[in-house]
Amino acid sequence: MNNSLEPKQKPVLELKGEMILQVEKRSSSKMFWNKRIIILKDGILSYYSKVPKQLSDISKLQPKTSVHVENILYIGPPEKPKKQNTLEITFMAKDAIKPSKQKAGSNASANQSMINSSYGKELMASQQPIVITKKKEIIIWEVAFSKKEQFTELVQAVDKSRHPEPVIPQKQDQSVDEDVLKKNADQEENEKLREEQARLREELEKEKQLKEQEKQLRIEKENQLGQEKEQLLQQLQLLEEQKNQISQNQSQNKSKPIQLDSSVLSVQAQKPEQLKIIKRDISRIDNQYNYKFLQAQEISHIKDLENIEDLITNSFQMHKVIAQMKKKSQSICEQIIDELCLPNSQKSIKPTTSQNQEQFFSKPNEQVYEEEINFENDFYIYDGFIIKLSFCQLKTIRVKIQQQDRNLQIYDESALKSFGNEFRYLSLLADHIEAILQDDPDYPIRVPLSSIIDYKGVRAFALAVPPINEKTLIQGPKQDGSYINNTIVSQHIIQLSKIMNLKPHNMYLESSQISHIPLSLFVEAHNLHKEDYLELRWLENQDNVPDFYPQNLNLIYLSKCADVMPMHVDESKELNPVHRLRPEYVRLIQNPLNCDAFLSQNPTQDSEYEDLDVSKAGQQLKIRIKQFIQKLELLEYVPCDSLELTEIFHKEGLNIRLIGQVCSGTNLVHIKEMCLSEMIARVCKKVLRNNLADLMKNLKIQITQKFQNNTQSEILEYSLIQELSTQDIKDTQKLLAYQQKLLEEVGMDFINLILGTGKESDMFWNQIVQKQIWYDYQYSFDAAQRYQIQGLGLLLYNILQQCDISYPVSPSLISQIFRTTFPLKDKSSFKFTSNVKFYKLQSSRVSMKTKRRSLQFNNQNKEAVEQSISWGLDLLQIQEAPGYKIAQLYVEQAELFMLDNQEQALNLCLEALKLQEPYHSQQLKTHEIIVKILLKENIDEALQYFENALSILDTHVGPSHPFYSTIYCIMGYYFLEQGYFDDSLALYQSSLTCSQRVLGSDHPQIAEIYTDLGLLMMKKKELNASNQFYEKAISIFQKQNQYQSIQYSRTKLLQGALFQQMNYLQQANDAVQIAVDILEQHEYQQIDQLIDALKLQKQINQQMNNIQKIEIIQQQLDSLLFRH
Repeated sequence: MNNSLEPKQKPVLELKGEMILQVEKRSSSKMFWNKRIIILKDGILSYYSKVPKQLSDISKLQPKTSVHVENILYIGPPEKPKKQNTLEITFMAKDAIKPSKQKAGSNASANQSMINSSYGKELMASQQPIVITKKKEIIIWEVAFSKKEQFTELVQAVDKSRHPEPVIPQKQDQSVDEDVLKKNADQEENEKLREEQARLREELEKEKQLKEQEKQLRIEKENQLGQEKEQLLQQLQLLEEQKNQISQNQSQNKSKPIQLDSSVLSVQAQKPEQLKIIKRDISRIDNQYNYKFLQAQEISHIKDLENIEDLITNSFQMHKVIAQMKKKSQSICEQIIDELCLPNSQKSIKPTTSQNQEQFFSKPNEQVYEEEINFENDFYIYDGFIIKLSFCQLKTIRVKIQQQDRNLQIYDESALKSFGNEFRYLSLLADHIEAILQDDPDYPIRVPLSSIIDYKGVRAFALAVPPINEKTLIQGPKQDGSYINNTIVSQHIIQLSKIMNLKPHNMYLESSQISHIPLSLFVEAHNLHKEDYLELRWLENQDNVPDFYPQNLNLIYLSKCADVMPMHVDESKELNPVHRLRPEYVRLIQNPLNCDAFLSQNPTQDSEYEDLDVSKAGQQLKIRIKQFIQKLELLEYVPCDSLELTEIFHKEGLNIRLIGQVCSGTNLVHIKEMCLSEMIARVCKKVLRNNLADLMKNLKIQITQKFQNNTQSEILEYSLIQELSTQDIKDTQKLLAYQQKLLEEVGMDFINLILGTGKESDMFWNQIVQKQIWYDYQYSFDAAQRYQIQGLGLLLYNILQQCDISYPVSPSLISQIFRTTFPLKDKSSFKFTSNVKFYKLQSSRVSMKTKRRSLQFNNQNKEAVEQSISWGLDLLQIQEAPGYKIAQLYVEQAELFMLDNQEQALNLCLEALKLQEPYHSQQLKTHEIIVKILLKENIDEALQYFENALSILDTHVGPSHPFYSTIYCIMGYYFLEQGYFDDSLALYQSSLTCSQRVLGSDHPQIAEIYTDLGLLMMKKKELNASNQFYEKAISIFQKQNQYQSIQYSRTKLLQGALFQQMNYLQQANDAVQIAVDILEQHEYQQIDQLIDALKLQKQINQQMNNIQKIEIIQQQLDSLLFRH
């Protein structure tokens, strides 16, 4: 646009006597240079904190601070300039002119609190001590100009305004008359402009007064209604007392006549009309999710309940409230994001222009971006929710590449990560609070419900409005920079910090010390605002039940929890406030950690030790990563997609940003590919988020200008909305449908750019994906590596999962990846979905019971596992979980039913296949069970499912995955069970060849295959060959230090049975004894195997006629059977 303030094109603009300059101003924290506007007009120098998109918008803005030029004490170069062409402007604070809007509100005060969360985070990022901002007496502006001429021009203009030249009389000639006329015309035009501005201000003031009057009337009406409700409540209580008195009198003297008080008769006459008010207002409870959750939580912890079924039923109520909150917040946030392109006047949910956005949650660390995606109004309060939007931004950083400083454009998600941390730690605290409440129902600490919704490239953080306000703060930082410390509250919060292995600590500031901070310095504790919930309880309790829940309202709510976990200190990178240690990892560290490490202003010996502990925890993560790689290579974890991989990382206490180190540290191809696919998918998610949000931003600008019929707009061509008429622009539904079409086209083109071929695709991989992977994950990725990826189905599914896209996957689609320009062709099938994160409440009674299914079931615990799965299915139904999660439980149920009801097991597997993603490795377990069932009845159909499983492996993970070996072993074992020894041998040999190629010759999985081959040879009565295979397996287990594993115990047990057949009884007894010793360490998981091993050992000792040993073994068996 011609009138945009672009520094490279028009750094200085003059409009009607004004001098307008775009500069870079140094922030008060001395850390950042931000783009700002300086205006010199009528002898007043003003500083604007916002840069308008159009020159015509400048008059609508209000300066942050202004000063008369005659009050400027110094204007010139600073003593130690940090940038070229830097100007220092100094004046007394008392001479500063502040807008009335700022004077009225405490939030805009120049005295920013030291405790302010965003300010604290900036300091953490730069590893600088906190500086307490005292009341300013002198104000210093440091501004930098892109050209020296601007510097000189402003100084001369200010000097000219301060020392105007005397007017020298001149001869009045024609040229002078023309100058005077021109000057008068300019003055008249300026006067008209000032009059227009005054008129606009007057209209705004009138509109503000009208709104204030409406607000006052609404408050008076609500107060009047509240008084009526209170009177009604008192009258209803009186009526209840009268009725009780009547019943007592009737029992004492039935013949005595009954007379009601006249006030009671009046209440009865008014009751139907008043109940209409109750019925109307009771809808307010629908969106009070924190209130409903308190109610459900209190009911679930009733002390009198002893029946486990009742406890579980009550526990479900909490999850129902969370699910309701999740569903509602998802619907609202999707609607808000869908309408981002609309002018505010057309939106069904309008943004809130609140000055108190930071009252309820931490403010993300401020960053400077060249082209910031900002919809100006991204804060909403609607239907019981506080909603804040955040976007992925593009910024330029300075990095060293091959010993040279270079600019690198990267995609930054600091704001998204900050809100992600806020949600994650609120959810974590909710979990720990629930665990404490089960032992102590009177524990007072609570957190508000919240959720994260990722949709169409935007992240929305939705917080159910908590019952707190600025007056309820009882612990935490205040606006004036002081800190409230409450000993009783601290003691309650310390219970949480102990569970999380966090250290209560002191903070040493410039002139003071804050003692015994239980969590983070920035966490606030608020008393629950009882009046709100008392009214809600009264509205809901129409029958005046005495013990109506919630009873306990003496509660404390925590807020601003984004900094609860310690920062991750990585010596190779700058300290980043959004990079925090995982709570799973922090709990494993020996010494409790200080989550405010590196913030103390005056370090002491104690604070330095605490900083060192946090640094060591970051360094020890490298050891943790090596241990994790070993587990992956031993196939203790075999993730099949992005979700499973992320879950495994978090279980091990590792952030997914460390995946680059895992990828570099492993030698196994399938692990490298899994990590590489994940990194690529996450980078694609960032780029797509930025692209979609940028599209909606530009769409909004063009729609707004065309909607206002702005003929003076300098957008010469509405590039995005050319095909829309002015009438279409005013039709909201057409606009939203058009936006949806544009977004889906952009999304589909983007996926084709990633997975297709051509110059544009090569450029994207080389200039964006490759660099972003290096920046995010410190992994050197060559864009040409993408052509070597074997698991193309895995890559496709990971990208679709991360980007929240729905598109049907087929073998033909997978086969076209990196082979054609446009692998995705069906536009009608391309859809954006939303990804919602909500409180899982893993410590609730029902959640804990559903975890029992993770134990290996046996004949003794089958009923408990079956009940656990049933509760798990009920919970997933409440949460409206995705189909693949429900399918997972169907498969577990099928495993149970295989023992006694194979038809039902088969039906469950077939249902699971319908819910699982097609050609996804999550179907492999389902196919395995189907093959097991059909081998006994229909071998042809069983072989068909076996072929299907191999096809899935080929399309999803490629030939270098150990799943191949596993599926061959499963088929080999069942052919062995059916007596098809030759077919079984061929399958085992295929499995062995595959495993040796993928895993190497000494991997524990090779030992398991040798064990299976030994069993096959034993069945074929080739005993010597069987023993040779067992010895090979034992040698590998011992070489890999696996001689205490369950797999090793199985090999020794089978070898013991072999020695018994060969009549080597002492060797048989020794081998079985080793197996028994190992299985006893895993008694509850391996009870059936342990009993079988003891029975075999008893038989061997009977053959050896060892009476004493037989008695000992029998006692062990009796004890086991009694315990289980």
